[in-house]
This record gives sequence, C-alpha cells and structure tokens, in this order.
Amino acid sequence: MAYALKSISFIMSESQMMQKLNDGIRIPPPNYFDQFPVEKRARAAELWSQELVPEILGRFPEMKEILAGVLADVLTTDELRRLAEVGDQPGAVRLQTKQPLTDQDVQDFGRLGLVALAKRLEETKETMNELMRVRSERWAISIVGDLMRRKPDLFSGIYR
Repeated sequence: MAYALKSISFIMSESQMMQKLNDGIRIPPPNYFDQFPVEKRARAAELWSQELVPEILGRFPEMKEILAGVLADVLTTDELRRLAEVGDQPGAVRLQTKQPLTDQDVQDFGRLGLVALAKRLEETKETMNELMRVRSERWAISIVGDLMRRKPDLFSGIYR
C-alpha cells in the first residue's frame, strides 16, 4: 500500500486530485434528489451543498487512501514500486509538465520501464475508474451516515 500511496503523486498531483473531487461532488448524481419527497428536495439540495460537500472535501486524505487501494488492487507490487520510483526521478516533474526530457531522464525512465507502465495504466484505466466510482459512492454514503449521526436534526423529516 505504501507504493500505491507514493505512486498517486506521480499519476496525479494533489491539486489535480482535489480539483477532480471538487468537480465530482459539486453536482449530485443524476436523479439523486428523486429519493426525496418533492417538498423536501430544496432542503436536500441545501444539505448537499452546505453540509455534504464541505464534509467530503474535508476528508480528502481518505479519498487518497481509496485511490491507493484501487491502484493496489489492480497493479502488481512491482508495477507500483516502479511507478513510485519514476515519481522520484528528477525528470518526473519535466514529464508531468511536458517539458523536454534530458538524456539522463530518458535513461532513467527506460530503466524503470515507463513505457510499459504507461501502457499498463492505459489498459487498466476502465477497471480503475469503475472501482473508484463504486468505492467513492460507498464512501460518500458512509459520510452521509456519519453526518446523520452527528447532526440528526439537520436530516429530520427529509427522508420518506
């Protein structure tokens, strides 16, 4: 799991992850409010934006753990180790920012099998996205449950 956590920063910067999380939760899933009585939907939308979104954003480190778990479940330990090593290379920043690579960068990435790793990430992208979607939804449901236990008055009468 340590390699998976370390690999995350090479695959996506923390600010990119936070932006994706932010973008992904600002708008509820389609038909989300259909579960509420019509007269309670405005209140449900208010709870979504004022309570749930800040709670999820405040628990961002948990999302990183979920992503690391997905990586650990899909990639081998060796692939994760090499991916973590790629992220440690001086050329990693140049690679991520699409700057020219030095000859040494090319040698380092070749030694670590970066082309094969990139291909493997592409091959497993759909699987990882689906696992991430399912686990994120489960996580969000648990957060709603936590909020309901901590602040039951906010949710009274909102569910059918």
